[in-house]
Amino acid sequence: MSDSRSTPDPAAKTLALNPDRDELAARLEKIYQLVPGLVYQFVLRPDGTSCLPFASEAIRHIFRVAPEAVREDAAFIFRNVIHPDDLAGLNASIQLSAESMQPWNHEFRVRYSDGTIAWLRGDSVPERASNGNILWHGFITDITERRRIESKLVESAKLESLGVLAGGIAHDFNNLLTGILGNASLARQELPPASLGQPMLEQIEKAAHRAADLCKQMLAYSGKGRFIIKRLDLNKLIEDTTHLLQISIAKNCVLRFNLTANLPAISADATQLRQVIMNLVINASEAIASRSGVLALSTGVARIDPEYLRGFRPDASPVPGDYVFIEVSDNGCGMNAATLTNIFDPFFTTKFTGRGLGLAAVLGIVRGHKGGLKVYSEAGKGTTFKLFFPVASGQPEDSANPFADATAFHGSGTVLVVDDEETVRTVAARMLERMGYAVVLAADGREAVEKFRAEPDRFTFVLLDLTMPHVDGEEAFRQLRQLRPGVRVILTSGFNRQEAVNRFTGKGLAGFIQKPFELANLTQIVRSVVNPA
Repeated sequence: MSDSRSTPDPAAKTLALNPDRDELAARLEKIYQLVPGLVYQFVLRPDGTSCLPFASEAIRHIFRVAPEAVREDAAFIFRNVIHPDDLAGLNASIQLSAESMQPWNHEFRVRYSDGTIAWLRGDSVPERASNGNILWHGFITDITERRRIESKLVESAKLESLGVLAGGIAHDFNNLLTGILGNASLARQELPPASLGQPMLEQIEKAAHRAADLCKQMLAYSGKGRFIIKRLDLNKLIEDTTHLLQISIAKNCVLRFNLTANLPAISADATQLRQVIMNLVINASEAIASRSGVLALSTGVARIDPEYLRGFRPDASPVPGDYVFIEVSDNGCGMNAATLTNIFDPFFTTKFTGRGLGLAAVLGIVRGHKGGLKVYSEAGKGTTFKLFFPVASGQPEDSANPFADATAFHGSGTVLVVDDEETVRTVAARMLERMGYAVVLAADGREAVEKFRAEPDRFTFVLLDLTMPHVDGEEAFRQLRQLRPGVRVILTSGFNRQEAVNRFTGKGLAGFIQKPFELANLTQIVRSVVNPA
């Protein structure tokens, strides 16, 4: 019987182990296609000229050139593809590798004929040939996406750090404003209504309220703020911000207002809208740059129908209906189509250094208000931003202090005031004494607990700051409740209610007042705590 199993063909085995030149080339080509990036050989001649005797097909994508076009001379790549700003550094890195015979590793940019810029990384190993040439074997990869992600991570970290800084500044500044606003409100109570000092104190109060609004914006930026939606008169908001706008633009800019009278109300957060207006006005001023120019703010009412919707950005396109609009226009440098496409991208800037939250924040605020946005711009002629906000039912709410009409209140007893800022302690004590209370002061939570422990039944209530050294408000509150479970505590903080009170949910907090506060605010809170309805 013969063995039916076939025996291996020796010739086939030899061919598999020792492929001919064509098969070897095919195998290598398959490997080159699988390798991410360009596989190449680069030659630098003693006379300074260079070439790529071998380059995989990826060179068509990496350098936008055919492999055969650079086999004898690579000058095209250096003259036409390498970014001019990176050319000197690239040449220096090649020269250093040639002199030291150390591996070449370098990241650089290329700029293609269509204006697109990409980041590349090269890694190769050099060897010296007998004719004096230096030959590098290596590969080049496109790292544009990696660079983009790294840039966003760096920018995010920077914004997070700025957010922490903004939150800290806002908190401390609110303490200072409590002293300014509180003393101004007390002084107004002491002076007769016809006193010449009343208008000046009123201006101090208005300035302090504006500063408090800026603090709210910083707290919102830091993630420790919460926006408050009210029915607003857009014209009044702009008029109240006029002085701030005037000092924020260049002296060569003329600011013009074209405000339509009797606008309907819109439902919005005043601090957010001020941020939008300030952002757009400052951008317009910078677009005008050093030459004289006109910056115009206009308001009006528009009915948006399906036909009109075609001109809106797809990501800020409102539903049909009635809208109040604000238009910010300038006759500055304008923008080309490429810039217009990117201006609302996070972290995008045409400035040497970016600042603030940019137009991405503007877009987010408009969308958050269920509004719409249009941009018109032409290079060399100027730009117009037109923002639309839905009309709200009802009249605008009075922007005056909601506590201003608080009826007179007189209390009795002793209050423990706890705050690490002497200015805040002092002004709070004066306000409470005006209401009829005796006041005991403590500079931090530890001192407060000691004084409370000595006479726990003496105090009608405690006005307690949240952020203090040694023992903070949260721990002081816990210890006070242990000493006297029914003690009434009004918490005060430079942060907003939501941020501050979250830690006290279900723990019996009697009330909360945000800094900065004035006499009417504190009176309202105290009355609600000691005489609950």
